[in-house]
Amino acid sequence: MSAAAVGSHVIQDKDAPDAPKRTPVARLGTRLPADDLFSAKILPQISISANLRFWAAAGIGSRTPQRQLMRTRPTSITVIAWILILLGGISLVTTTLMIDKVMDNPAARELISKSLIPVPVQYAVTYVGLLIMLVSGVAMLKGKNWGRWLYVVGTAVGFLIGIITSPLKEAMIPGFVVFVVVTFFLFRPKANEYFSDTESAHDTQSA
Repeated sequence: MSAAAVGSHVIQDKDAPDAPKRTPVARLGTRLPADDLFSAKILPQISISANLRFWAAAGIGSRTPQRQLMRTRPTSITVIAWILILLGGISLVTTTLMIDKVMDNPAARELISKSLIPVPVQYAVTYVGLLIMLVSGVAMLKGKNWGRWLYVVGTAVGFLIGIITSPLKEAMIPGFVVFVVVTFFLFRPKANEYFSDTESAHDTQSA
């Protein structure tokens, strides 16, 4: 068949109304435009982004649970804790520095000697009470429930010992009133909510 005949045959097939239209078939290994949506470059990005959103919504992988982030420290607890820390720390220093001066004072030495407890034991009890103030104040700032109980129980025991052995029981009344007021604020509903979780309290906020 000649070249002219071949061209004529092709033209006739193209113009024929009943001629079936051929759908182009991509060769093996040819990438169509739609394949870009599912290419190896895009799928990992979609997968990683979706996973990050899922884990963030679930709260997994977060160092601090959301309920801990919402927890706030009542102002009264902050004030009480810092007062205990400051008084405890300052009193520890001043008591240590004033031991010799107190013992050289005849009036102070006579007053101390009237107690039923020996002088060395009195100083030991004083140091224990001041350490309780310091430690409980720090624990309260960190949201530790045992911090407030340490203060309440330790201070109550100290008052009980003072009532039994102190020659000046009337001088303990102002301190006892302060103790009652502090205990009231330590067990208010907001304080109970703050101390409800004893393990978290590294990122608490003052309110």
